[in-house]
Amino acid sequence: MVHAAQHLHGGMGVDRDYPLHRYFLWAKQLELTLGGATAQLRHLGALLASEPVGSG
Repeated sequence: MVHAAQHLHGGMGVDRDYPLHRYFLWAKQLELTLGGATAQLRHLGALLASEPVGSG
């Protein structure tokens, strides 16, 4: 999503003078720490699949 925002704004996220640069670095750090979207969706799917039906 951050890549799309950067492209939408003409690559302004590369320039350190714009706030988008901070969001880009923050999102990249989260991805490197927690794993990418695919890894997170797989983990979430496994958690949902392990829940018994009707609990909650």
